[in-house]
Amino acid sequence: YGRLLGYVHLQDGRNFNQLMLEEGLAHEEQYAHRYKYVDAFKATEARAIAAKKGIWKDPACAEESRITVHKVLPWLQKKS
Repeated sequence: YGRLLGYVHLQDGRNFNQLMLEEGLAHEEQYAHRYKYVDAFKATEARAIAAKKGIWKDPACAEESRITVHKVLPWLQKKS
């Protein structure tokens, strides 16, 4: 999409992007190219889903699937 990805690091060294995923306040989206933190972000999101945090909390997302996420957050649906 021609976007510039940015990472925010707090003064204590923590990655703010990862903290958002950890609390279920963000959704990981991988684009055509792998980015630096893709593995860590996917693992963090999986833990948030398992813990039903934030957007993953019942009944925010009834199923833990990308299909459900796209129904709840349609702007995440990839355009053909």
